[in-house]
Amino acid sequence: CGLSSEAITVVSLNHTVKGTALRAPEEGTILGGGVCVDGSAGGYGCFDHYLVERAPAGGGGFVSVDGLSHTGSVHNDPLAFWDTADNTTPDGDYLLRLTAFDTCGHSASQQVTVTVDNTAPLGLISSPAECARLNGVIQIFGSASDDHLAGWSLQYSDPATHQWQPIAAGTNPVINGLLASWDTTSLPACAYTLRLRVTDQSRVNLDCSGTASANQTEYLLN
Repeated sequence: CGLSSEAITVVSLNHTVKGTALRAPEEGTILGGGVCVDGSAGGYGCFDHYLVERAPAGGGGFVSVDGLSHTGSVHNDPLAFWDTADNTTPDGDYLLRLTAFDTCGHSASQQVTVTVDNTAPLGLISSPAECARLNGVIQIFGSASDDHLAGWSLQYSDPATHQWQPIAAGTNPVINGLLASWDTTSLPACAYTLRLRVTDQSRVNLDCSGTASANQTEYLLN
């Protein structure tokens, strides 16, 4: 009779997961404290959820950095917050992984290797002794070291200006050794304070603007 009927169904054919980008922290970053994990995940029709996980670089299973399965898509914004200072994250190298999943069961991942360093640098003046009476050239011994040392500086307080004046500085570690020979022959007789500051390369409490504080130890000797 020439009759016909037609049914149309619209479907989505999906083979790949799109829009996954881990922007920060970057490969090789040394970090500590709270870390903002930043980037993009989702933003397309078949997106389902994403995970941000970490695992020891030397081997071991991945676990979520925040215990969450995130269902909302993110575009160039914070993805998760990683507290590296908790008791489950010892110092060391880690794989940080972003994985996005779609509704068809596909997934795509991106990962970087970072180093967690929450250990404060070692800074110690072992000689001269506290309240010692000295003159001339003074040998200052001690330690300034860290696994990821950025540098150290040794200073004295100027009694006239109340400002810190440099004695010595370096980027190589010193362990139970000579930090500096301090020539005091031109300085007036007075009570002085020595300050040893040691800083490592760890970016502590890295926020999503890229701002972080330094991991620093300060030792004062009067």
